[in-house]
Amino acid sequence: MNSSLKIRDGQQDARQAATNTVKWVVRHKLVEWVSIEGVKESVPAKEYTGWLHPSSARLLAPAAMGRIMNSVLQQLKDGKMDFIDAEDGFEKPIDGTEFPNFFYSTPYDPVDPLEGLLKGPMLVRAYIAVFIGLSATYDEATNTITPRTSRGTAAKNSMYHVTPGSIAHIASQVYYSLLVNTDFSKSAVVEIGQIYDTVYTVFEGKEPVMQEYAKELLQWWDNIIFPVSVTSTTVKGGSIARLEKRLKLMKENRADAT
Repeated sequence: MNSSLKIRDGQQDARQAATNTVKWVVRHKLVEWVSIEGVKESVPAKEYTGWLHPSSARLLAPAAMGRIMNSVLQQLKDGKMDFIDAEDGFEKPIDGTEFPNFFYSTPYDPVDPLEGLLKGPMLVRAYIAVFIGLSATYDEATNTITPRTSRGTAAKNSMYHVTPGSIAHIASQVYYSLLVNTDFSKSAVVEIGQIYDTVYTVFEGKEPVMQEYAKELLQWWDNIIFPVSVTSTTVKGGSIARLEKRLKLMKENRADAT
């Protein structure tokens, strides 16, 4: 097997491992975060997720829909994939171009739609599981992580900062994990791509308010995932210092020789 095939296979294995990790997090934490009108739900079977289960449907539904009542859940279960936007009154499709509820850490506020955006606990849990390690624990009250024994993607790849692409990747993985069931269709592939693009667009906004929020958001994620970045410390000794001193001396000697 040549090197390019090995690299491709390695990338595919890594993506599959990330997908399996997120699926595990979503399945085991789903009911913990969601309460539908005070009714405690059971952990859904694989074939009973997506729009077929109240908890996953609640998280997948566009935040702009507001509170998801049982009547709405039944419509979603029956395949009614559109909703009336409260802001402009137009009917819109439920797809990957809408911010789903799991994006938010607080109930959606139409007056301030940025409040809590991309800070949802399911996103954070999934991100930690993939990039820090499945065995790491997360305290939502203090926003702190306690690493365990397994090494995540971040440690294996010398990753020291949260990036827009990594957040978009996890968001699309969570969306897929919530959506997947025996009725999974090809249209879902389009929606997953839309989710990735929608998240990435948040970080590419041209409006000053969006730019400021994107900057604050990345810092918020860094404070949780990488509270003490190794890149923030200037190395003032050891091999690096000796190397820099030697290179500087070599440069000066070449200059004197000419």
